[in-house]
Amino acid sequence: MHSDVQAHQQPIIKCTDDIEKILNDYSDRLNQADLRKLREGLAELKPRYDNVSTQSYDRLKKLSTGIDDVQKFELDFSQFLEWLRTAEQGLDKKERNVGEDLGVLEKQCDEHREFADDVNDQKGDIRFLTKAGQNFLDQAKV
Repeated sequence: MHSDVQAHQQPIIKCTDDIEKILNDYSDRLNQADLRKLREGLAELKPRYDNVSTQSYDRLKKLSTGIDDVQKFELDFSQFLEWLRTAEQGLDKKERNVGEDLGVLEKQCDEHREFADDVNDQKGDIRFLTKAGQNFLDQAKV
């Protein structure tokens, strides 16, 4: 949309220049009503175009930022999902291969503690992903 607005900048400038030229060169040949309409139209056209241009640029910035945020979110989320798949597979494997002697059980207990620590470490990532997703949704409403 912003590129479309920018594409109209030169025609609008030409139009305003033409109106100013008509007002300067031919004001003595136009009646007061036509002069008033031209002056009012000229006075209205520039600010309206500037307003539309500013709004479209602001939207473009928000969309660009939103796209960047979503791409980062997707990357972070896919990395988390990969960790989760790997963790689930490891846990399933450990559940199927529970040892029967004390040495193996102690080793498996230590491995389970490490796994639990790893899960706790991921809580921060989950909070970050949740917050990032919510921030994006909140910004999308604006």
